[in-house]
Amino acid sequence: MARVISSGLGHISGRIGDHIFYAVGDKRYVRRAPPKVSNPRSPAQFPYTTLFRSVRLGKRSGYHLFLSRNINAFGEGDRVDYAKLSFGGACLQLPDGFTCVQNEAGHWELAWQAGIPMATAAPDDRLIVAAICPDEPYRLIVLENICALRKDGRAEGEWPASGKELHLYCLFCSASGETFSPDCYFRLNR
Repeated sequence: MARVISSGLGHISGRIGDHIFYAVGDKRYVRRAPPKVSNPRSPAQFPYTTLFRSVRLGKRSGYHLFLSRNINAFGEGDRVDYAKLSFGGACLQLPDGFTCVQNEAGHWELAWQAGIPMATAAPDDRLIVAAICPDEPYRLIVLENICALRKDGRAEGEWPASGKELHLYCLFCSASGETFSPDCYFRLNR
């Protein structure tokens, strides 16, 4: 994206070739138009289209749902209030006593009360842990190596290679993968 400083373009807006001209307030900008997708049902596109289709809620896409839940977490510049971000749903319950601590090995350890009957939870609900490191504030990493179920009552993980601070978002997913709990947020410092 480029900012247009010359006033020779007047009040031009719209598309010319592969460039889009637009205004925000009194400032004029030009950016390259996004490439056209020749086959939106290609094998390369399939994982992305099914991902966003699977999280549709009413007429809102997963992207719009994320924005509506998290718009207040983003501020001026690159400021992100990590505690306000939300990634989970609201169909499953979070377990009681959900905690996160660092152990002697320098890993983080999650613990929760297991075996307590809950109306909207099952022992085989799968734990999902996602992390954000502040040196890459817009990159959410789903930690694939966490293999814990609700009935286990604990899980352990390692720090990513870089960073002195880590933001963890922990939630449970039903065995079918269709329903999710709200997430539980933890901030850790090395």
